[in-house]
Amino acid sequence: MKKLRYIAESAVLHTLLLVFSSLPVDKASALGGWLTRTIGPHLGASKKAHKNLSRAFPKMDEEQKQTIITDMWDNLGRIIAEYPHLKEIVKERLTVQHKDLLQTTKEPIVFIAAHLANWEVLLPSLYLNHNIEAHGLYRAPNNPWTDRLLSKLRSVGGRIKAHPKSKSGALALLRSLKEGRSIALLIDQKYNEGVPVPFFGYNAMTSAAFLDMAKRFKTPILGVRLERKDGVEFEATLFDLTELRDLSTTEALLKTHEILESWIKENPAQWLWLHRRWPKDSK
Repeated sequence: MKKLRYIAESAVLHTLLLVFSSLPVDKASALGGWLTRTIGPHLGASKKAHKNLSRAFPKMDEEQKQTIITDMWDNLGRIIAEYPHLKEIVKERLTVQHKDLLQTTKEPIVFIAAHLANWEVLLPSLYLNHNIEAHGLYRAPNNPWTDRLLSKLRSVGGRIKAHPKSKSGALALLRSLKEGRSIALLIDQKYNEGVPVPFFGYNAMTSAAFLDMAKRFKTPILGVRLERKDGVEFEATLFDLTELRDLSTTEALLKTHEILESWIKENPAQWLWLHRRWPKDSK
């Protein structure tokens, strides 16, 4: 039964991606956004997004929350529809602020970012636009056919499959740094074995892997804020966060969370509110 469900799911996704690939990028993105903002707010996952929004913005009224949830689904649908067009987007639709920070060192760089805008542009943009080979982690979907399909579309830029209960992904990233390649991590997800650090006022289990690796290899740390400016136009702003290496783990993660919070507050609808970021009893 599970196999049949996986086959059906991957067939639907494959069909949608064929449609998206046949359309110009603007029309594909708009169609993807329309589909998910029409369906998404009615799915059970939206309850999780509502709970997270209520925790992060306790004074926000219900109308604002529903608008953000709808717009979040729109952004998510656009990301899916933009998969077949990633190369075009990073070559023609992405501007980078403070890109001189990429030219100040020949050493590997530890990039940190969040699930904002279309985070899938990060690795291919580093490779295609700046000749920086960077590796990042991803958790494979449970559906192996979906995994193969998405992996093919994500083929520009290195990705290392990580099992949630294995340290193999972290070891692979360490090997990448040792061999002179950069790494790029999305650091806004829950990591059960991490450090409890306040995020929007509530303790959230947070991985310090990026910090440990940067300290070990003495690499620069660059933050990357991604923004969807209008339709399929994106802006990436780079920030030199190398000073985090000089702080204790807790101090560095607190500072990092302050930065992430400021990015999310500027564009709350562009963050993925569907993650289980906080434990149920976090205080």
